[in-house]
Amino acid sequence: MRKFPAGTSTYHALARWLTTATDLTAAVIQINGLDEFADTCSGAGKSMRASDARAIEMMTAYAAGRVCGLCNTCMEHCANHVPVADILRYERYATDYRDLRRARALYARLEVDARGCAACGRCVEHCPQRMQIPDALAAAHALLA
Repeated sequence: MRKFPAGTSTYHALARWLTTATDLTAAVIQINGLDEFADTCSGAGKSMRASDARAIEMMTAYAAGRVCGLCNTCMEHCANHVPVADILRYERYATDYRDLRRARALYARLEVDARGCAACGRCVEHCPQRMQIPDALAAAHALLA
C-alpha cells in the first residue's frame, strides 16, 4: 500500500472514522505498544480531516479483493466445509498483528484446513469481496502450516 498522507496513520484515521462517522458502540482492537496506543487514542472523537478520509479510502482500496470481510457467505457454497473466514482471520493475525505463533496454533486446531479446498471456485462466485478464495487459502496454508 502506498504511503498515507502526511500526519496520518492507520490507527489515527481509523479511530477518527470509527468514533465520528459510524454508530459503533464497542470495538475490540489490538495495540502493540505505547506508541500505537497513543496514536490510536489521539484520534478518537475528533472530526475526520481530509487526510484521514484519504487514508480510509486507501485502506479500503487496498483491502478490496484481498482481505476477507469474515461474512462467511462463501461457506454456504463449500462442499468441503472449509472454514474460509477462520483461516483468513488467522492469516491476518500473522500478517497484520505479526503474531505468527498464535496464528499457527489456531490454524493447527482446525478440523478442516485449507488443504480441504477443491479449488472449484463456487465460493468466489458468492464472495462480496470478489476474493480469489482458493488462491488466498493456498497462500494462508503455506504461511500457517
